[in-house]
Amino acid sequence: YRDDQLDRPPSNELEVVKRRQAAVPMLIQCDKCLKWRRLPYTSNAAPLTQAQLEAWRCSDNVDVM
Repeated sequence: YRDDQLDRPPSNELEVVKRRQAAVPMLIQCDKCLKWRRLPYTSNAAPLTQAQLEAWRCSDNVDVM
């Protein structure tokens, strides 16, 4: 939303959509240790496939932190 347009639906402009995606983290659970991890937003990376989402492990995380 823009500050002065709260009564309208969210904007679909590319820059606004990118900011929304970056602001909302993706949470995923490790199949091995069952801990939840927050994956960082990367605009240049391909989205995870269904097979990757179903068998995700902490070692698959590209962010070592």
